[in-house]
This record gives sequence, C-alpha cells and structure tokens, in this order.
Amino acid sequence: MPESKTAPLSCPDTGVYWTAWTAFSLQLRCCGDGWRCGVECCSTLVRFFFVSVLCEGRRRRMWRIALAVYACAVTALAQPAAQVVGIIQDSSGSPIPGATVQVRTLNRGAVADAQGRFRLELPAGTHELEVRGVGYRPERLRVSLAPGAVERLTVRLSPQAISLREIQVLGAQPVQSREDPRPSVVFVQPRTVKYRAGAVEDLLRALQTLPGITATSDFSSQLVIRGSTPDQNLILIDGFEVFNPYRLYGLVSMYNPETLADVQLSLGGFPARYGDRLSAVLDVTVRQGQRERPFSGMLSATLVNANVVVEGRLPFWQGSYLLASRRTYYDLIAGPIVRAAGLVDGDVALPNFGDLQLKLTVAPSSTHRLSTLWLFNRDNT
Repeated sequence: MPESKTAPLSCPDTGVYWTAWTAFSLQLRCCGDGWRCGVECCSTLVRFFFVSVLCEGRRRRMWRIALAVYACAVTALAQPAAQVVGIIQDSSGSPIPGATVQVRTLNRGAVADAQGRFRLELPAGTHELEVRGVGYRPERLRVSLAPGAVERLTVRLSPQAISLREIQVLGAQPVQSREDPRPSVVFVQPRTVKYRAGAVEDLLRALQTLPGITATSDFSSQLVIRGSTPDQNLILIDGFEVFNPYRLYGLVSMYNPETLADVQLSLGGFPARYGDRLSAVLDVTVRQGQRERPFSGMLSATLVNANVVVEGRLPFWQGSYLLASRRTYYDLIAGPIVRAAGLVDGDVALPNFGDLQLKLTVAPSSTHRLSTLWLFNRDNT
C-alpha cells in the first residue's frame, strides 16, 4: 500500500517499534511524518488489510485501537463446532455396542453405547470417519460439516471372518456351579438343527438327542422329558403358545429350520410366567429378515419336504420381511404312480402338508421395534 503524506506531528516516542504476534500480527511503526498504524491480519484462508490510521501522539489512543482491532479479528474467526450423531448397526438392523468412530487426522473418536449410538464433535470442514467393530468389516465415510451443523448418520457394518490361530479344545466335563440361577436351561444353536445327522431337518428331533429327552417312537417328533407325556410340555414361538406343533402325524414339527434365531429349553425350575405345565418349556424365537438387499432367497429340499425362504429390506421405513414356506413333494411324485397302478382310488390323496411363515419387523426409531408373525398351515392326513 503506498504511503500517504501528512503534516508533521510532534511525537515524543519516535523510534519505538512494537510487534505483537497472535493469530494475527499487529505492527505499529514510527515514521518521519508521524505515526502510521498498519494492521495486517494473517490466516490460512483470508488476508485483511486495513487503512493506515494517524494517531495524535498519545500512546493511550494507540493501545485502544490495537485492542479494538484484535477483538474484532478474534470474534470474526470464532466458529461453533459441528456435531456428528449416529447409530451403528449390523446387516439385520441390530445395534453394535462398543463400535468405534475415529477421525485419524484430528486424533478424535467416540465409542458406541449399548444401543449403538455415538456423538462426536468436530470442527467445520470435510473429514473422513473410520467406523470399526469387532467381527465386522471397517467402513470409511466422508462428511462435510458446516459451522454449528448436526450431521445424522446410520452406519451398517457387514460381518467379516476373523482368522485365528489353531486352538485345542479339551473334552473335560465342567463343574456345575451351585450359584447358577438356571442350571436346567439348555441353549441350542440353530445351525446344529440344520447340520444334524439324519434324514429330517427338524428342531424337535434334534432335541431328542439331548440327555433326559426321548421320543414316543422312531417316527414321532414328540418330546418325552423326564418321563412325562408330550402334552405336559409348553411350546412357544415368539412368546405365543402353540397347542399342536406337529405335522404328518407328528413326523415333523412346525418349526422351519431356516428361520430359527434362538432356542431355549427349560427342563425344570422355569419361571412363574411359564405356567400350566409340569414338564418343560420350549421357547423359540424366529429371526428377522436381512436388510442388506431388498430381496434374497434360498431353496432347499430334504427327503420329506421342500423349503423356500425369501427375505429382504422393506421398501418403507426401517424394517425387514421374512417369508418361508414348506411343502411335501413325495405325494406329487408318487401319487400319479400309485393311482395308475390301481393301488388307491382316484379321489384318495397321499398324506401331505404345507405351511407358511411371514414375519415383518419395523423400527420406527432407534429405541423401538415392532414385530408381527403370521403362521398358516395345511395338513392333509
């Protein structure tokens, strides 16, 4: 900036050079024609230049001007921090407690609570978030934050296999603690039902292999627990009592092995809410549909029936659907043969069954979940 000429002023402080460095630099210099105050504001984005100010030769006024410029500059650059608020879920929509959110460039992070929620304060600008969870594939997100803005995110992590070293499992019998509040509760993994050796994939037949449980016959899935009759067992599905959970004269049960989420069998000492039974309580929970894709399905077949499962993400709200159907197929193959051979009359059908399960799950908010289950059955025996 070119210098401006003024009339000479008497200044007793000729030769004084004062410099103050903060987020801005303020330089006051003494010139031959008088005092000239040049203010230069330096930042990474904007450089401000102010017109020179002539002072009257008093130090007091000079300090007032310097403090006023400094206060205005600090106030102009002050910006409120932005916030990133969100929830971390898996592919089915369940929260992932303990998942971490990090911004490595700023060395900041947050940990998700029991509901999968997190909150992170960041300065305005563009940042890269790294979301991690044990057993899940890490995700990286880029967000642009305005000053004082609140960015809401829903992050879904996909499962990832973890490679571990070889371990050795010993078959020692654990000592049952007397302080165990539920020593008679048996937890069954759903995958053991599908991969159990046998001709039929059935939950009740898998339970017959446990100690203390037998069957009424080799062709029945009814449970005889500790010598009681099958009608003394309380059978539940998603909390609802089922009075006749058998198909084809008891050959198989109503439980579809592809829709199981949790199986608990109480052999005795069950809580008071499970009343009106003397023997055992079987509490089965149907799983939710996956939310990664809008549609997916599978088809399987055993010696007894064929099984079709369709699931996916709902097109509205936050939710999923699960549709499973089973039907025997041997009557479709053997029926025409035995009728052609004259072994049965034309209006006689071979025993067969078909069932349909539909479960809808809707999450109106991060803390509420609504599920409904429909069961349809047709048993021609």
